[in-house]
Amino acid sequence: YETALTAAHALDFDDLIRLPVALLETHPAPAAAIRRRYRWISVDEYQDVNLAQYRLLRLLTSAPSSTPSTPSTPLPDPANPANLCVIGDPDQAIYGFRGADHRYFRQFEQDHPGAVRLRLSRNYRSAPAILDAATQVIARNPDRDAVDIWTDLVSQVKLDVIHTPTDKAEAETVVHRIEQMVGGTSYFSLDSGRVDDRVGVGDDTISHTFGDFAVLYRLNAQARLLAEALDRSGIPYLTAGETPLTARKPIRVILAYLWLRANPHSRVHLAQILGDGKGLFNGADLDKLWPYFDNPGALADRLRAAHDSGDFPKAQRERLLSLAAFWREMAPPPSLPQSGGGADSASKVAYLVEKAHAYHLTLGGETPAGDDVDRLTQRAALFGDRLTTFLENVALQSETDAYDPRADRVALMSIHAAKGLEFPVVFVVGCEDGLLPYRPANRDVDLAEERRLFYVAMTRAKQRLILTHARSRFLFGQSVENPRSPYVDDIQTALLALQSSKRMERPPEPEGKQLSLF
Repeated sequence: YETALTAAHALDFDDLIRLPVALLETHPAPAAAIRRRYRWISVDEYQDVNLAQYRLLRLLTSAPSSTPSTPSTPLPDPANPANLCVIGDPDQAIYGFRGADHRYFRQFEQDHPGAVRLRLSRNYRSAPAILDAATQVIARNPDRDAVDIWTDLVSQVKLDVIHTPTDKAEAETVVHRIEQMVGGTSYFSLDSGRVDDRVGVGDDTISHTFGDFAVLYRLNAQARLLAEALDRSGIPYLTAGETPLTARKPIRVILAYLWLRANPHSRVHLAQILGDGKGLFNGADLDKLWPYFDNPGALADRLRAAHDSGDFPKAQRERLLSLAAFWREMAPPPSLPQSGGGADSASKVAYLVEKAHAYHLTLGGETPAGDDVDRLTQRAALFGDRLTTFLENVALQSETDAYDPRADRVALMSIHAAKGLEFPVVFVVGCEDGLLPYRPANRDVDLAEERRLFYVAMTRAKQRLILTHARSRFLFGQSVENPRSPYVDDIQTALLALQSSKRMERPPEPEGKQLSLF
């Protein structure tokens, strides 16, 4: 793998930290220069750092005398360390599966004996019942520093815990409650009895908009039924953490043309291009191609040399010749400036996307959806002539980038994707043992981290928190029945409003019913 990266002149995400660490550990002069330059360093979400990040931070703030391998072997501080401030909450450490280790947070005062600790104990977000319930859940985690979190917000609203017979009924229940708190999304909602004609439910008389709601789940596989139920009711929603554009093969192939333009020696991206459509190349074919591809010179010339060699069958030779001809059109664009300002330069990256898409369609490969290409082109247009910046942005897109808090839509997202966000009303669906905590077969489970994840879900809520669980659920091709999550059982019943929802079948739509407003 590393050999392939080197041959492609490429780095992966881990290399962006690994290589600077290796450089600073083995070259004292540049390390010292960097430490002199950056005298004030702040780190957010410090509970989520991993070993490589920890080592990099230590190298930026102190001269190393040893290399730690675990949180129990800290590096000593120099006499004159940088001014360092870190902030974090070990109770929200939920990225152990990525290598994060919250023990580095607890070790900070050992690493920096003179550090001043400030406890941020006031909560400005959540209603008292939500805060008390979340505290009761997280308090059962072993080996944690107890922190008394308090709020001066006033609310008598309890947490709703709703039991439904099935996951489909759960989705309909969520829609029903949203319609109640918004006031109904169509006259049909009122006429059919799905909602009554008041705003709010229970003790909550606040009028809500769709953007006030988030529906959180442990697994992305839970999103489908929720999305279908919202669609049927005409409720607008957006899904954060949904499959990104780059997960779709045709879009990856189109982007491969742009990557190859940015780096004409990238084996990875040429293999993507030649592995799709007519005259495709398999692994053995690519092995024969690489000696030509790795030669110096323009890419079109190298492709033409491979064509002229006679080492490939007719279909592949035609493919190489076609790509060589296209590449001369691709670099540089004939009518747009290479760089700089001007009206045309704003569309340079989008132009390249359109050219790659048009050429891709001539090859008979998998055809991308028109909406996907439009989204990619619109996004590319934002980057002007900055091709590399556009490609880096696409490659590093996170699962929450698609979420726009200004949109008046219900947010569907995984609990991981919701970290750092807040909503007036939060539904946490699938509060069942097996989902929360998640217990996949044949895999070790960090139950402490699963509990922290549920704590994160609860503390996204400002005014209302609604926990739902289903008696039966269809997941990954099989029907399962699990009891209610033990985390819900850890909450005092005085804080809960327990409810049971019967399966809510949507009534037949009357002829000529008014269309949804959304």
